[in-house]
Amino acid sequence: MKCNVKESLKRQICTEIAETLDEQRVLWELLTIAVLHDEFGFGQERLERYGKAMQKMYDDFTEESRATDTPYRKGTKKMSNMDTAVIRVLRDLRSYGIDYHPILDIVDMRIDGVSMDEMLDKL
Repeated sequence: MKCNVKESLKRQICTEIAETLDEQRVLWELLTIAVLHDEFGFGQERLERYGKAMQKMYDDFTEESRATDTPYRKGTKKMSNMDTAVIRVLRDLRSYGIDYHPILDIVDMRIDGVSMDEMLDKL
């Protein structure tokens, strides 16, 4: 039997990273549910609605992240699938009139040194 130790280790590391990301996502969802209940009075029914809506948003985001990479900046670089999905979410928030900066306590989001705000302003 042929065994590629290097590939096996890569798969093991990838599995560990995926599990860690899943654990982090669940933690953030639990914290969000606690805040929605404690600070905004969401009960079981509204929290379940939130959970379903969040799962749909996550599934849509994941699906969009699997799209083909898009060339940008005169074809010299590629925007990753994740980049395009993040841009869509930020664009949607802006269209709703929601300023995510004070909510997340950030000044600017950048991809490859390019400001997302500047990019969205051009769209």
